Amino acid sequence: YLAARKASVEGARAKIDSLLETHKLDAIVALTNSCAPYVIDPLVGDNLSSIGGCSTTPAMAGYPHISFPGPLHKGLPWGISMYASAFSEGQLLRFAHAFEVNGKFRQIPTYKATLE
Repeated sequence: YLAARKASVEGARAKIDSLLETHKLDAIVALTNSCAPYVIDPLVGDNLSSIGGCSTTPAMAGYPHISFPGPLHKGLPWGISMYASAFSEGQLLRFAHAFEVNGKFRQIPTYKATLE
């Protein structure tokens, strides 16, 4: 277990650090989920076909990751994620704040009974 965990952590860190260095990036921006936003089914729960978001690699690496609302799709916000290398929390918070303020995506929730 310990050897597999170590390999996973090191591999995830190497992938993120390599992307940042190779492309001279300060952070990586991606959609939080691999599918469009959807309403959670009250009987079944989450749409399991949506597996494949971007949070796995930074979580495995132990690197900071922040998610915030993006533009709307059928009344629901896309999740936008940012992540970067170790100890970049402050920088990520500044980036996410600037993105959210300047993107003008944020809308006050309406708490509709249904989206239909």
